[in-house]
Amino acid sequence: MEITLRMASPADAEKMLVIYAPYVENTSITFEYVPPTVEEFTHRVERILPQYPWLMCEVDGEIAGYCYASAHHERAAFQWDAELSVYVDSRFHRLGIASRLYRAITALLAAQGYYRLLSKSGYSDSGCNLFYTDLATCTEHILCSVPSCAHSGETCPAWFPISYGMLFMNSDHTVLYCIGNTEAGMSLWRMHPDGSARTLVYQCRAEKMFSGAVASDGENLYLGLNDRNRSYPDSTLTLLCIREREGAVTKARYLFPYDVTSSLFSAFDNVLAFSKAAGEEMFGCELYDLSTGERREIRCGNGEVFSGRFLCASASGELLYLFEYTAGDRMNVLEFDMRTGEVRLLNDTLPYFGDD
Repeated sequence: MEITLRMASPADAEKMLVIYAPYVENTSITFEYVPPTVEEFTHRVERILPQYPWLMCEVDGEIAGYCYASAHHERAAFQWDAELSVYVDSRFHRLGIASRLYRAITALLAAQGYYRLLSKSGYSDSGCNLFYTDLATCTEHILCSVPSCAHSGETCPAWFPISYGMLFMNSDHTVLYCIGNTEAGMSLWRMHPDGSARTLVYQCRAEKMFSGAVASDGENLYLGLNDRNRSYPDSTLTLLCIREREGAVTKARYLFPYDVTSSLFSAFDNVLAFSKAAGEEMFGCELYDLSTGERREIRCGNGEVFSGRFLCASASGELLYLFEYTAGDRMNVLEFDMRTGEVRLLNDTLPYFGDD
């Protein structure tokens, strides 16, 4: 099999349209309802090529896919940003075509001086590989231990059949989880930190989706489930509880009405911590005791309900760190102990540089 890349030309428009049309007719990622005509598609190629690269991928002389860049925004401040789009003929999925195209076009755009590249397509039917970044060496490593693996299909242990997803670990960093969107719906897998021993833990029904953040207390993993097609004011959050040691769903039950401004962010000793809106650009923190059903708000040392900008938790979950904005562009850093309820001021001189 010979795979080659080359620059596209307006003469390729008709063959590229054969690849593009099914994405318009069968998916929502193009944001078009009707495929363009050959004339319209030819005009797109002619308009883009003078400024941005448009690449073709051929397999044994047959066009298998294409990738192009385009303007992200018309205003001058975005002139060094570019959007990327890639489309692969379904007959050539899982051959690494999209990866080859992305690597080639990003190299060309970097040589042209483009600073930020954004993916325009909503998902990739061909799936993706799991990798991690070693922050000590700033290198990326694919979670695959197979010698000479091409990492280009489902035979690679790091390959996942997902269009997009996220990775997270349990509280003691012994289990790696992956949430991804498949053709069957959103799914949750667990595996060893090296990517091996992968197991499907939970498959959402078509009308459900994971919502909000994920929390672990060392014994259980908690995730929120929401209805895909229900508006936020009428929506509810279902708490999904997974026993981490067995990797099996033990309960998935209704917890309380879902608020779009609230998010689960920590768990410890059967108590969940949620952030919630507390005024313009401010957040409070509410605790929910799963044993008693009691809900209470975190209060600062002066007895007032906490209202701040940022929230985070320690790896083990028993300590919450709250960042409270004060006058004079300063932040108070507070530590809340989930075990005792004690609030301690760690720092009252931290500069506040804004939401970024």
